[in-house]
Amino acid sequence: MRSWKCQHAQKYFKQRAELYDVKYVPKGAEELSRIMIQKAEIKEGDFVLDFATGTGFQAVQIAYAVGKKGRVLGLDISDAMLREAEIKIKRLGLDNVIKLKRAQSENIPLEDNSVDAIICGFAYHHFPDPYRVTAEMFRVLKPDRKAVAVDGCRPEYPFKKLVADLSAKVSDRTWRIRFYTEKEFSEFFEGSGFAEVHTWCFYQTHCLLYPFVMIEGTKPPA
Repeated sequence: MRSWKCQHAQKYFKQRAELYDVKYVPKGAEELSRIMIQKAEIKEGDFVLDFATGTGFQAVQIAYAVGKKGRVLGLDISDAMLREAEIKIKRLGLDNVIKLKRAQSENIPLEDNSVDAIICGFAYHHFPDPYRVTAEMFRVLKPDRKAVAVDGCRPEYPFKKLVADLSAKVSDRTWRIRFYTEKEFSEFFEGSGFAEVHTWCFYQTHCLLYPFVMIEGTKPPA
């Protein structure tokens, strides 16, 4: 299962990479990014992991927050998305702050307790094993620091769930992605060892069929 989901994700993003920022970045993304950075308590000089960086939209926002003394590592499974990110980062003169690397979601190429914060935007529905991915985030995060993720949220109510599922399948056209409920996101984080786990489910005006969920968790002291 993990293999075909990875292959699907690579094909999915290769087809969309060039126009991703224009067609797929949500309205209000900059404000949403600001909120995620704030909740992750990212500050100047931090080393931040932007997990599933895509075209680097979030990485750029993080770079402005950490400043010239900070570092951002953007990881993604898609070469096509990373090429778009590299072009953007060089154009903005941020290549001394942001580094990019291709990596599988379940194997983060970092040492234990090595990053000050983790941001993950709109990627969980592509992960083959969200529990294992969250456990990897927990492993590389420093104690007393935070991970924040946002993604589409599968509603709990049966009718809304049916409508949302159909909407997701029509937009993807492969029936291979899966969104998770707010409760499931809490289980991913709490089951991986995160403490002070909080979730928020919300709608945006351009997407009233499918809500979003934001989740944050803190790695307890060693």
